[in-house]
Amino acid sequence: SANQNSSSPKLRFQGYNQTNGPFIQAINESAYGLKRLGFFASRTASDYTTTPTESISILNTGLVGIGTDSPSAKLEIADSASAKIRLSTTDTSLDESQELGALEYYQADNSGTAGAGVKSSIRAIADNSTASHTALTFGTSDSSNNDKLRLKISGEGDVEIKTDGKGLILNSADGTAYKITVANDGTVTSTAV
Repeated sequence: SANQNSSSPKLRFQGYNQTNGPFIQAINESAYGLKRLGFFASRTASDYTTTPTESISILNTGLVGIGTDSPSAKLEIADSASAKIRLSTTDTSLDESQELGALEYYQADNSGTAGAGVKSSIRAIADNSTASHTALTFGTSDSSNNDKLRLKISGEGDVEIKTDGKGLILNSADGTAYKITVANDGTVTSTAV
């Protein structure tokens, strides 16, 4: 059913003998027009005796909220217990090094040799032939390479840092920075920088 004669019209979805079906509502703010579009689907009862609450909100600025009607980012997820984002793969026969999911950070700016593309990433990958272990990898970019592997945490907790021979910089407790380099024979050198 549709409610057209209202400053905040709604479109309700309901079956026979239902009075509180889910609905979509254009929520207006007095004379200033559309404030947000709300999707009302959450409820505490399954018998349609309770009015559904707002699950998803799209503001007139394009911001999207899940669990909040006042998002302050392109996508904001809110929950009173624990807000989660889950990336799932449905592949039941994963191979070693196969990607399970990723967060990619894309840049449209074509500057530098590497140009536009995925500049940084966090990826979950299968870490052995049976995919019983998973690893996390972190990629960053320089002027020549996009999304280059820089750090890997294995399924067993080993940490591998890719430095391309440039050395690893660590800070001591007093704040002094040291460049750590490992030679081909395994010799470790520490130099204050």
